[in-house]
Amino acid sequence: MALTVAQARNAKPGRHSDGKGLYLLVKPSGTKSWVLRVQYNGKRQDFGLGTFVPEAVPVEIPLQQKRSLTLGEAREKARIGREIAKAGLNPSAVWRHIHEEIPTFRRAAEQYHSQVSKGWRNGKHGEQWLNTLKTYAFPALGSLSVDEIDAPAIQKVLLPIWLSKGETARRVRQRIGVVLDYAHGKGWRKSEAPMRALNQLMGA
Repeated sequence: MALTVAQARNAKPGRHSDGKGLYLLVKPSGTKSWVLRVQYNGKRQDFGLGTFVPEAVPVEIPLQQKRSLTLGEAREKARIGREIAKAGLNPSAVWRHIHEEIPTFRRAAEQYHSQVSKGWRNGKHGEQWLNTLKTYAFPALGSLSVDEIDAPAIQKVLLPIWLSKGETARRVRQRIGVVLDYAHGKGWRKSEAPMRALNQLMGA
């Protein structure tokens, strides 16, 4: 019998079937994750889809790259996974390849810096440009893929230094924006840097 959202939210530790190979795994700690069991390479195998969330995360990420899934999203991702397995491919490997095509903020920043800094006359400025991001932005944003970063994520970087290090905060904001605009130009993001929304958050 298919699960309901309420059943998924209140599920006890164990393995709960939603049908068609989709299961909700609940650990004793309460952690919940989705698993797809399909026939692949001559035997039944389990492939992790992501963690359970009762409501959709308000971030524009393609479904196959999402790691936090509602019941409806898990069903759709499971359907895609079944089709991938039927084609003789490993769903996890396919999804990992898709995810790797979109770089992290750190990698995008370093790539942008390596491309444009060669034309900067002031070598010291080039070092400072990247070091500022390493110090203030990379701890929070460095491991996130560039298509995941929204205004609230940037706000978390800026708030601790907004009043105490105003000039530095403005530089960090500007450089984060440059990297995200670069990522948009490369096709890694659907939109440019969310600076208008960020300005509203910082103003508040």
